[in-house]
Amino acid sequence: MKVTLGNIWNLGQAAEQAAKSSIVAPLAKLIAINLPIKTAYWLGKKAEVIDKEYGLVRARWIELIQQYGREIGEGNFQVWPKKEDEFQAAFRTLLNESVEIPGPAIPLDEIPATAQLSAVDMAAME
Repeated sequence: MKVTLGNIWNLGQAAEQAAKSSIVAPLAKLIAINLPIKTAYWLGKKAEVIDKEYGLVRARWIELIQQYGREIGEGNFQVWPKKEDEFQAAFRTLLNESVEIPGPAIPLDEIPATAQLSAVDMAAME
């Protein structure tokens, strides 16, 4: 299954906004549930790849902020307003890249109703 780095970025941002420590936070709810063995395997593989890709995108995002910005104290950077368009264009170019996520899509009918996934979780995993 191919996804863009933008999809992965959005999933990671949703996880961080939900005060989770990992990109796989929405997936963690599913990983903790007893699923059919093949579904559990592929879900775990997907989570590993997504977590790794998000880390790489986030690292590049920080590099771009440093490249197009200035330090505002203690390792924090801010993009220069006059460089915002260049920063956004460079980051958008990265987010438009596609990556392969291993395995088949997980059918919704294999996820038990007891999973208690929120609409935010489902949107983040889309």
